[in-house]
Amino acid sequence: MVLTLAGILLAAPAGWAQTAKPAEAQANDPPQILTADLTREMTAVSESQVVSFVFIDTEPIVKILINGEAQQFEPADTVLLEQTFTFDQPKTLVEVIATDASGNTHRKTYLVYKPGTTRETEGYIRTFVTFRTRFEADSNPIFDLSFPFSQIYTYPVQAPDAVPDKEQKDIRSSVEMLGGGTYDNYTMYGGLRSILYRKPKNQGLESNVYFIGGSYQFVFERSFFNALSLEYMLMDINLAGYDYSRNNALSAVLIKARKDKKGSAQHKFALDLQHKDFSRPSQTDGMTPGMRWIFNSNDPEQMDRYTSELAVGTSSEGYDLTDYKYITSTFDWNLRWENNVKLETGFGVGFRDYPNEKPLAAQTFLGKKRRDMPGQFNIRTGYLFLKKITALLSYSYEYSFSNKNPYKRSLYGVIVQGTF
Repeated sequence: MVLTLAGILLAAPAGWAQTAKPAEAQANDPPQILTADLTREMTAVSESQVVSFVFIDTEPIVKILINGEAQQFEPADTVLLEQTFTFDQPKTLVEVIATDASGNTHRKTYLVYKPGTTRETEGYIRTFVTFRTRFEADSNPIFDLSFPFSQIYTYPVQAPDAVPDKEQKDIRSSVEMLGGGTYDNYTMYGGLRSILYRKPKNQGLESNVYFIGGSYQFVFERSFFNALSLEYMLMDINLAGYDYSRNNALSAVLIKARKDKKGSAQHKFALDLQHKDFSRPSQTDGMTPGMRWIFNSNDPEQMDRYTSELAVGTSSEGYDLTDYKYITSTFDWNLRWENNVKLETGFGVGFRDYPNEKPLAAQTFLGKKRRDMPGQFNIRTGYLFLKKITALLSYSYEYSFSNKNPYKRSLYGVIVQGTF
């Protein structure tokens, strides 16, 4: 929006950080950048805030960048712009650059702390706790695509107590807990996941996973990427009450984030390396690499979230026949209305190539080696209580087209989850 100089001077409140230059200002003076909504260092009033900027010069202003993004406007000696910012991080740096027709440039930065945070409280430790409990009818427990860290049940040798598919239908209960804290750019966390079955004959499929980890984030102020996060996780995996493996996972994650009046979006590009130390002498320890691209977006006005992930890599459970290469993709939507009704839905597809295992039949479109094409679909609906706890009715369907071990699996039940 372009306004006249006289109009903006009459309308400008007393709180402007600077006053306008006199008319006889030299032509080589850079543009002025004025705002009553931000100061050099401040705490935001709310996480979403509209900020008005006024740019004044003795000659036309031709270019304005706000956090590296070029703004659309008609060149003029006075320009008024509005921008919506989301201050949901511990601190946010706002950079504004204005250039006039003679090439004179003025740069100003504003350091904005998240509501409730100041420079004095910036170094405080902030804690978080999340939990999720599930009670579900499981039609085929031996195949669990929801396992968080590795696909353990990929070959019968790893599940010696397995029972025939038609006898496996059971009631599954699971608990997931995660807790930790952040201090400046450091994060530490720990948690567990436990899966139990009602029938004694399916107890050989029960699992417990314990993990601890941490990360450090390097923040880039003027770069294409906003940050680099280095992450480490140690996992101890138990199956049927016995030690299965101890996994060490390292990740380097480049982060590209964007925030505007429509919401926020973030791209993560991760390089993963995981070492598996198996308890059984018959299983060979090894390293498995992988890469991931995660995208998530958040619309705070509509209260909607979207997440997708594309992953490629290799995996093994310590036997030659379990070595495989994979590519997977998942897509998830999380919707919420003003009455706190929630709907979550998503699906995923993948492909696995087992170079050391022969199929049951080679006369299929999947070829002469074992190949699997797994997929899944889920839908959940429920209600958000007290802004912290959600209760959901859930249904999931999982399948795999395979020339060695095809299967299908459905789960339906209740999920209760919360964040504190």
